[in-house]
Amino acid sequence: MGPKKLVKAFYNAHVVEEANIVSRFFHPDLMLTWFSSHGKVVMGFDQLDAFFKEINKTYYDLRVSLHHIVKEGNTVAVRCTYYARTIENPEEEMAISHFNAFWEVADGIIVKGHMMSQPASAPDWQPV
Repeated sequence: MGPKKLVKAFYNAHVVEEANIVSRFFHPDLMLTWFSSHGKVVMGFDQLDAFFKEINKTYYDLRVSLHHIVKEGNTVAVRCTYYARTIENPEEEMAISHFNAFWEVADGIIVKGHMMSQPASAPDWQPV
């Protein structure tokens, strides 16, 4: 599977139902740098796996809307929005975050990532 198809398959996977999503798409030596609203986070495979397992406990459903996906060589850039349904209120879907990510793929698996995110609830900002 090519880099773009692999990354698209990751985003289209059903995160809440797939317990082994990290081992399916990410290399054991993964290095992920994530600039979030809480600051810079650096994760390896085990930390990302624990993060997704926590998501499985938190949400009833989680889906991604891909806005852009662009491939250059073995790097795939993505802009997307995550939507969730909570366990407490599974009938209501809400946008929870916006992401920009760059994924490096080698030998059919994601080996490195760089992400920036913002809560979907963040207020609009207007320059002065």
